[in-house]
Amino acid sequence: MRKRLRKKKYIGEFKEWGVTISITRSPDPDFHIFLDEFIEQGLESNGCYFTGTSKEDSLDGFIDLGRSFDQAEAKLAKVNAWLDKRSDVKNYTTGKLTD
Repeated sequence: MRKRLRKKKYIGEFKEWGVTISITRSPDPDFHIFLDEFIEQGLESNGCYFTGTSKEDSLDGFIDLGRSFDQAEAKLAKVNAWLDKRSDVKNYTTGKLTD
């Protein structure tokens, strides 16, 4: 398959890795502050992108970790470490890496 088509279909060297995530946190009026910090410190600082939905006590979505499988695992470990440090996060679950 030609490079242009591989890029268009996100296959081969153009695969993009990601993972589903579900976060449950303690009810807190500062949810928007948590959300801003999660996006800025937990994701964007690691070169990740997020899409999802939220309520006051939960956040569900998909994290785009980039093209390299090895870097995707490292980025996911950094996001997990950031979540582990948070006292307001009750628990979180991540799915398996998908392309």
